[in-house]
Amino acid sequence: MASARKPLLFSLPEYDRAFAVFYRKTTDDMISEKEPLLKAMKRTKLGDVTVTQNTAPDGSVVSNRPMFLSVPIAFDTSAVIRGEIDEQIGAAIDASADASLRQIMPNLLDYIGRVSDAFGNRVDTDGRPMSHDVLLDFIERVPIEFDESGAPDLASYMIVQQQVQDGETVVRTLGLTELMQSLPPMTETQKDRFADLIERKRQENSARRRHRRLH
Repeated sequence: MASARKPLLFSLPEYDRAFAVFYRKTTDDMISEKEPLLKAMKRTKLGDVTVTQNTAPDGSVVSNRPMFLSVPIAFDTSAVIRGEIDEQIGAAIDASADASLRQIMPNLLDYIGRVSDAFGNRVDTDGRPMSHDVLLDFIERVPIEFDESGAPDLASYMIVQQQVQDGETVVRTLGLTELMQSLPPMTETQKDRFADLIERKRQENSARRRHRRLH
């Protein structure tokens, strides 16, 4: 027979709730700082989390079920007793963020991959190093929006780069504009291709806007 639980000398539920809210928010903030892809995503609080679905142009539906996270919270009790509270809380938040990312990122990247395949937006480098040609292949596959002055909105795109190193998948996420600026200058051939691409995307964007106004 299990022994009866020993009663606490006192309880401060309002402190427990305040700490839980603080810990969750701080862990979420740490997750975003550790992973730029998540930081760039807009978050929406929902009452009920349901299956999300995206319908591709060919009519196929890509579904994604809600994700359940199990995040440990660990403290060194003896260190807390010694008064090292701030250090322990910081280490615990950092560990919780890492544990969350190990669960979130594989599921998120799997979903992004399936959606990209369905919409024809995935670019396989076939072992090629990152280059302007690879990025131009990507730009060619996706719709581009333009602002009122006619400038293309490339900054809103995030590139998810996956590489296998020593048997482990290493993920790197960068903004498209940031990645283009980090590469060596374009060759004249690449500049011409980029200019042609942007002009074609501008015409496609204008056609989409006219179609929307007609409806």
